[in-house]
Amino acid sequence: MQPQPHWPPGAPPWPPRPPCLQLDPDIRRIAASIVAQGEFATVDAVVSALCALHRVSQLEQLGVSVTTVPALALLWHMERIIATCLSAFMATHGIASLSDFEAEVFDALLSTSTPSLGGMSPGSSDGFGGFQVGPLARHPAVRARWQPAEPFKPLCYQDAAQHLLAFLTLQRPNRRLDVDPAAFARHIADQTGASLHQLGIVLVPAALPRVVHALRQATHALAELEVGATRLALDQVYAQQQEQQEQRQWL
Repeated sequence: MQPQPHWPPGAPPWPPRPPCLQLDPDIRRIAASIVAQGEFATVDAVVSALCALHRVSQLEQLGVSVTTVPALALLWHMERIIATCLSAFMATHGIASLSDFEAEVFDALLSTSTPSLGGMSPGSSDGFGGFQVGPLARHPAVRARWQPAEPFKPLCYQDAAQHLLAFLTLQRPNRRLDVDPAAFARHIADQTGASLHQLGIVLVPAALPRVVHALRQATHALAELEVGATRLALDQVYAQQQEQQEQRQWL
Protein backbone atom coordinates (compact mmCIF):
# COMPACT_ATOMS: atom_id res chain seq x y z
CA MET A 1 0.00 0.00 0.00
CA GLN A 2 1.50 3.29 -1.09
CA PRO A 3 1.83 6.05 1.50
CA GLN A 4 -0.49 9.05 1.20
CA PRO A 5 1.25 12.10 -0.31
CA HIS A 6 1.80 15.09 1.92
CA TRP A 7 -0.37 18.17 1.26
CA PRO A 8 -0.26 21.58 2.89
CA PRO A 9 -2.76 22.57 5.57
CA GLY A 10 -6.06 23.82 4.14
CA ALA A 11 -5.64 22.00 0.84
CA PRO A 12 -8.53 19.82 -0.41
CA PRO A 13 -8.32 16.15 0.63
CA TRP A 14 -6.36 13.70 -1.46
CA PRO A 15 -7.46 11.77 -3.37
CA PRO A 16 -10.21 14.27 -4.32
CA ARG A 17 -13.54 13.50 -2.73
CA PRO A 18 -15.93 12.07 -5.37
CA PRO A 19 -19.16 14.01 -5.98
CA CYS A 20 -21.84 13.09 -3.50
CA LEU A 21 -24.98 12.33 -5.50
CA GLN A 22 -27.27 11.55 -2.57
CA LEU A 23 -27.40 14.85 -0.72
CA ASP A 24 -31.13 15.46 -1.11
CA PRO A 25 -32.14 13.14 1.77
CA ASP A 26 -29.66 14.90 4.07
CA ILE A 27 -30.98 18.29 2.95
CA ARG A 28 -34.60 17.31 3.59
CA ARG A 29 -33.72 16.05 7.07
CA ILE A 30 -31.79 19.23 7.86
CA ALA A 31 -34.61 21.42 6.59
CA ALA A 32 -37.18 19.44 8.60
CA SER A 33 -35.09 19.95 11.73
CA ILE A 34 -34.92 23.71 11.10
CA VAL A 35 -38.67 23.88 10.47
CA ALA A 36 -39.35 21.89 13.65
CA GLN A 37 -37.62 24.69 15.57
CA GLY A 38 -40.05 27.19 14.07
CA GLU A 39 -37.51 28.70 11.71
CA PHE A 40 -37.31 29.14 7.93
CA ALA A 41 -34.99 26.75 6.11
CA THR A 42 -32.88 29.19 4.11
CA VAL A 43 -30.23 28.04 1.66
CA ASP A 44 -27.49 29.48 3.90
CA ALA A 45 -28.75 27.68 6.99
CA VAL A 46 -29.14 24.35 5.19
CA VAL A 47 -25.76 24.57 3.44
CA SER A 48 -24.05 25.43 6.72
CA ALA A 49 -25.59 22.41 8.45
CA LEU A 50 -24.85 20.18 5.45
CA CYS A 51 -21.18 21.16 5.44
CA ALA A 52 -20.96 20.51 9.17
CA LEU A 53 -22.56 17.09 8.67
CA HIS A 54 -19.99 16.13 6.03
CA ARG A 55 -17.12 17.85 7.85
CA VAL A 56 -16.20 20.26 5.09
CA SER A 57 -15.91 24.03 5.13
CA GLN A 58 -17.41 24.69 1.71
CA LEU A 59 -20.10 23.03 -0.37
CA GLU A 60 -17.76 22.85 -3.36
CA GLN A 61 -15.57 20.39 -1.44
CA LEU A 62 -18.38 17.89 -1.91
CA GLY A 63 -18.09 18.34 -5.65
CA VAL A 64 -21.41 20.13 -5.97
CA SER A 65 -22.95 23.58 -5.92
CA VAL A 66 -26.32 25.04 -4.96
CA THR A 67 -27.56 24.81 -8.53
CA THR A 68 -26.49 21.18 -9.07
CA VAL A 69 -28.25 19.71 -6.03
CA PRO A 70 -32.01 19.51 -6.71
CA ALA A 71 -33.15 20.21 -3.15
CA LEU A 72 -30.79 23.18 -2.78
CA ALA A 73 -31.77 24.51 -6.20
CA LEU A 74 -35.41 24.31 -5.11
CA LEU A 75 -34.71 26.27 -1.92
CA TRP A 76 -32.80 28.85 -3.94
CA HIS A 77 -35.72 29.16 -6.37
CA MET A 78 -38.15 29.73 -3.49
CA GLU A 79 -35.94 32.41 -1.98
CA ARG A 80 -35.67 34.23 -5.32
CA ILE A 81 -39.47 34.21 -5.65
CA ILE A 82 -39.80 35.57 -2.10
CA ALA A 83 -37.25 38.33 -2.76
CA THR A 84 -38.95 39.36 -6.02
CA CYS A 85 -42.40 39.43 -4.46
CA LEU A 86 -41.14 41.32 -1.41
CA SER A 87 -39.55 44.07 -3.48
CA ALA A 88 -42.67 44.58 -5.60
CA PHE A 89 -45.07 44.29 -2.65
CA MET A 90 -43.37 46.93 -0.53
CA ALA A 91 -43.14 49.31 -3.49
CA THR A 92 -46.84 49.13 -4.33
CA HIS A 93 -48.65 48.66 -1.01
CA GLY A 94 -49.12 51.63 1.29
CA ILE A 95 -50.61 49.23 3.82
CA ALA A 96 -48.46 46.10 3.60
CA SER A 97 -50.18 43.15 5.24
CA LEU A 98 -48.05 40.11 6.02
CA SER A 99 -51.01 37.76 5.56
CA ASP A 100 -51.69 39.22 2.11
CA PHE A 101 -47.99 39.02 1.22
CA GLU A 102 -47.93 35.35 2.19
CA ALA A 103 -50.91 34.68 -0.07
CA GLU A 104 -49.15 36.49 -2.92
CA VAL A 105 -45.95 34.46 -2.48
CA PHE A 106 -47.99 31.26 -2.32
CA ASP A 107 -49.75 32.12 -5.61
CA ALA A 108 -46.43 33.02 -7.24
CA LEU A 109 -44.92 29.68 -6.27
CA LEU A 110 -47.97 27.81 -7.51
CA SER A 111 -47.90 29.71 -10.81
CA THR A 112 -44.34 28.49 -11.40
CA SER A 113 -45.32 24.88 -10.56
CA THR A 114 -42.96 24.88 -7.61
CA PRO A 115 -43.12 21.62 -5.65
CA SER A 116 -42.69 21.32 -1.91
CA LEU A 117 -39.33 20.29 -0.51
CA GLY A 118 -40.80 16.82 -0.13
CA GLY A 119 -41.58 16.70 -3.85
CA MET A 120 -45.36 17.05 -3.65
CA SER A 121 -47.40 19.90 -5.10
CA PRO A 122 -49.12 21.86 -2.31
CA GLY A 123 -52.87 22.26 -2.58
CA SER A 124 -54.67 25.57 -2.36
CA SER A 125 -55.81 24.73 1.17
CA ASP A 126 -52.27 23.96 2.37
CA GLY A 127 -51.08 27.55 2.30
CA PHE A 128 -47.41 28.45 2.35
CA GLY A 129 -46.75 25.80 5.00
CA GLY A 130 -47.33 23.19 2.31
CA PHE A 131 -43.90 23.93 0.84
CA GLN A 132 -42.29 22.49 4.00
CA VAL A 133 -39.65 25.20 4.41
CA GLY A 134 -41.00 26.84 7.57
CA PRO A 135 -43.03 29.95 8.37
CA LEU A 136 -42.65 32.72 5.81
CA ALA A 137 -42.66 35.23 8.67
CA ARG A 138 -39.38 33.69 9.86
CA HIS A 139 -37.58 34.25 6.56
CA PRO A 140 -34.81 36.76 7.39
CA ALA A 141 -35.85 39.38 4.82
CA VAL A 142 -39.55 39.08 5.67
CA ARG A 143 -38.88 39.17 9.40
CA ALA A 144 -36.73 42.29 8.96
CA ARG A 145 -39.56 44.07 7.13
CA TRP A 146 -42.50 43.21 9.39
CA GLN A 147 -40.82 42.31 12.68
CA PRO A 148 -43.87 40.26 13.74
CA ALA A 149 -44.54 40.12 17.46
CA GLU A 150 -46.56 37.85 19.72
CA PRO A 151 -49.42 37.48 20.18
CA PHE A 152 -49.69 37.53 16.40
CA LYS A 153 -53.13 38.65 15.16
CA PRO A 154 -52.81 38.97 11.37
CA LEU A 155 -54.86 41.75 9.80
CA CYS A 156 -55.61 41.73 6.07
CA TYR A 157 -55.52 44.79 3.84
CA GLN A 158 -59.32 45.05 3.59
CA ASP A 159 -59.71 45.32 7.36
CA ALA A 160 -56.79 47.75 7.66
CA ALA A 161 -58.33 49.88 4.89
CA GLN A 162 -61.57 50.08 6.86
CA HIS A 163 -59.59 51.41 9.81
CA LEU A 164 -57.97 53.97 7.49
CA LEU A 165 -61.39 55.13 6.29
CA ALA A 166 -62.52 55.57 9.89
CA PHE A 167 -59.31 57.44 10.65
CA LEU A 168 -59.85 59.79 7.70
CA THR A 169 -63.37 60.65 8.83
CA LEU A 170 -61.97 61.75 12.19
CA GLN A 171 -59.67 64.24 10.51
CA ARG A 172 -60.75 67.63 9.22
CA PRO A 173 -62.48 67.22 5.85
CA ASN A 174 -59.94 67.98 3.15
CA ARG A 175 -58.71 66.60 -0.14
CA ARG A 176 -55.12 66.15 0.96
CA LEU A 177 -53.69 62.69 0.44
CA ASP A 178 -50.95 62.74 3.07
CA VAL A 179 -51.55 60.73 6.24
CA ASP A 180 -49.42 60.74 9.36
CA PRO A 181 -48.34 57.06 9.62
CA ALA A 182 -47.63 57.37 13.36
CA ALA A 183 -51.09 58.83 14.05
CA PHE A 184 -52.73 56.14 11.94
CA ALA A 185 -50.73 53.45 13.74
CA ARG A 186 -51.99 54.77 17.07
CA HIS A 187 -55.55 54.74 15.72
CA ILE A 188 -55.27 51.07 14.69
CA ALA A 189 -53.74 50.17 18.05
CA ASP A 190 -56.62 51.91 19.86
CA GLN A 191 -59.21 50.11 17.73
CA THR A 192 -57.67 46.62 17.78
CA GLY A 193 -55.74 46.55 21.04
CA ALA A 194 -52.65 45.36 19.14
CA SER A 195 -49.54 46.96 17.68
CA LEU A 196 -48.71 46.96 13.97
CA HIS A 197 -46.07 44.30 14.65
CA GLN A 198 -48.71 42.06 16.22
CA LEU A 199 -51.09 42.70 13.32
CA GLY A 200 -48.47 42.02 10.66
CA ILE A 201 -48.91 45.49 9.16
CA VAL A 202 -46.24 47.81 7.76
CA LEU A 203 -47.15 51.32 6.65
CA VAL A 204 -45.16 52.47 3.63
CA PRO A 205 -45.24 56.31 3.64
CA ALA A 206 -44.25 56.61 -0.03
CA ALA A 207 -47.17 54.46 -1.19
CA LEU A 208 -49.74 55.47 1.45
CA PRO A 209 -51.11 58.50 -0.49
CA ARG A 210 -52.13 56.18 -3.34
CA VAL A 211 -54.15 54.12 -0.87
CA VAL A 212 -55.87 57.23 0.49
CA HIS A 213 -56.64 58.42 -3.05
CA ALA A 214 -58.09 55.03 -4.04
CA LEU A 215 -60.21 54.83 -0.87
CA ARG A 216 -61.58 58.34 -1.38
CA GLN A 217 -62.42 57.56 -4.99
CA ALA A 218 -64.16 54.35 -3.95
CA THR A 219 -66.08 56.14 -1.19
CA HIS A 220 -67.17 58.87 -3.62
CA ALA A 221 -68.26 56.29 -6.20
CA LEU A 222 -70.19 54.37 -3.54
CA ALA A 223 -71.91 57.56 -2.41
CA GLU A 224 -72.92 58.32 -6.00
CA LEU A 225 -74.31 54.80 -6.38
CA GLU A 226 -76.30 55.20 -3.17
CA VAL A 227 -77.69 58.55 -4.36
CA GLY A 228 -78.58 57.02 -7.71
CA ALA A 229 -80.26 54.05 -6.06
CA THR A 230 -82.23 56.37 -3.76
CA ARG A 231 -83.40 58.46 -6.69
CA LEU A 232 -84.41 55.34 -8.62
CA ALA A 233 -86.38 54.05 -5.63
CA LEU A 234 -88.14 57.42 -5.24
CA ASP A 235 -88.97 57.50 -8.94
CA GLN A 236 -90.47 54.02 -8.69
CA VAL A 237 -92.55 55.01 -5.67
CA TYR A 238 -93.73 58.15 -7.44
CA ALA A 239 -94.66 56.16 -10.57
CA GLN A 240 -96.63 53.69 -8.47
CA GLN A 241 -98.48 56.51 -6.76
CA GLN A 242 -99.32 58.10 -10.10
CA GLU A 243 -100.57 54.79 -11.43
CA GLN A 244 -102.77 54.22 -8.37
CA GLN A 245 -104.17 57.77 -8.65
CA GLU A 246 -105.05 57.24 -12.31
CA GLN A 247 -106.76 53.95 -11.48
CA ARG A 248 -108.92 55.68 -8.85
CA GLN A 249 -109.94 58.35 -11.34
CA TRP A 250 -111.13 55.66 -13.76
CA LEU A 251 -113.21 54.11 -10.98
